[in-house]
Amino acid sequence: MAEIIREKKDPQNILCKITIEPEDYNKDFQKELKKYQQEGNFKGFRKGKAPIGFVRKMYGKSAMANQVNKILQDKLMEVMQEELQRLLGQPIPSESQQPVDFDPETPGTFEFHFDMGLSPEIDEIAGLNSDATFEQPMLQIPDEMIDKELETIRMRVGESTFIEENIEGNDMVAIDAVELEGDTPKENGWETNFTVLVNDMVEDKKEEMLGKGVDFTFDFDIFNLEKDLSDDLVRKHLLKEEDVEKAAAIGHSFRGTVRQINRRIPAEMNEDFFKQAFPSEEITNEEEAREFLKSNIEKYFNSQADSILWQFFRQHLIDHNPLELPDDFLKRWLLYSNEELTKTQMENEYPVFAENTKWSLIKRKLLDDFQITINDDEINAAIQEAASQRFGSNLDPATMAMIISHYRENEEQMETLKEDVITDKLFHKIKEHVTLTPVLLSQEEFVDRIKEMKESFLKKSVKQETEIAESESENE
Repeated sequence: MAEIIREKKDPQNILCKITIEPEDYNKDFQKELKKYQQEGNFKGFRKGKAPIGFVRKMYGKSAMANQVNKILQDKLMEVMQEELQRLLGQPIPSESQQPVDFDPETPGTFEFHFDMGLSPEIDEIAGLNSDATFEQPMLQIPDEMIDKELETIRMRVGESTFIEENIEGNDMVAIDAVELEGDTPKENGWETNFTVLVNDMVEDKKEEMLGKGVDFTFDFDIFNLEKDLSDDLVRKHLLKEEDVEKAAAIGHSFRGTVRQINRRIPAEMNEDFFKQAFPSEEITNEEEAREFLKSNIEKYFNSQADSILWQFFRQHLIDHNPLELPDDFLKRWLLYSNEELTKTQMENEYPVFAENTKWSLIKRKLLDDFQITINDDEINAAIQEAASQRFGSNLDPATMAMIISHYRENEEQMETLKEDVITDKLFHKIKEHVTLTPVLLSQEEFVDRIKEMKESFLKKSVKQETEIAESESENE
């Protein structure tokens, strides 16, 4: 009977010795040779009539290796199942492993040595108490921001009409344009037409356009007409010539003539407007609409703050729960399991890998302690949320049911979604156990503070990675 011996070198490293005796594999080895003899085609012999000694000489090594490896894999799996909760990576051949010679003429005893890395024991998570204080940026939403959102919706739901004069910033103007040479249209020059929102034009051209009407003519640089429009988009949407070489031959100076002015008339805030603008909500008046918009704005900005706060939670818990990993084993395992990874690459990337591993262990412990699980209703709700963000919130039940069904068929998407739901539940659990200090900020202050927090976290991460790399270099 194959024997397994485990030698604990230290709390995180095990040497596993698996001894396989001839009686463990010889019977199946002989069966495999017999199968080769019966089914193989050997030159000079009728099928099934080749001497067993000849077959053993031809295929004995591989047949014996097959049977021994089957037993070895079974025994390794048995060990891995027993150590499953603490196993890091996979068992790898030990540096003490001696070469194995499969001699089919004299079946012998084989001994295999494997190194295994174990995660450290975590009795209790430290750092989750009221003494752990974190700043929680909160947006102070001015009425002007809600006014702007509501006006945008009124414009979207409103009707479109063509006008002849008095151009305004929210108007869309259709322009016919010709290339210039000096102050006159260029002979055989480029001609084009396009539409542009007046508010998207560069400031001096916008001011020139306001108050004008159909047939208004103006000169402009086509590569400097719309704000923040790249040269590629100018070629595609304004010049309508995507070939870079051909477009390069076209000049910058153009003369444009306004041919049409399209204006959106904001919808009246009546019963039809609220039904059309908020089809999935029971909103019947302006006050309810403003509250709904305020809630959505808060949700958007709070999600940004939460993403940064999560990173601070993560780093705080890693710092307060120092874990010892079997670093030497993990480095060998990374190289062993990835043939394309060089030793230099591994050394450079290991600090990040190690920190992610530590966080995974801490997170697993937290999920166990808090007994966090997810059910089908939570999964479906998450899919619906993802679908609403992508396709809008007014999807009918049949379409939503189809989206949920398709989503569930994609295993990779489902695993990502489940991980997101579990992480979100854990995030809120952590929030319950620490102290959050709300800081009310204007939009500008909020954006600046989020930027500062990101930069602070990144600087801290880079500093820690550098310190780890320097420490490992010194130890070498």
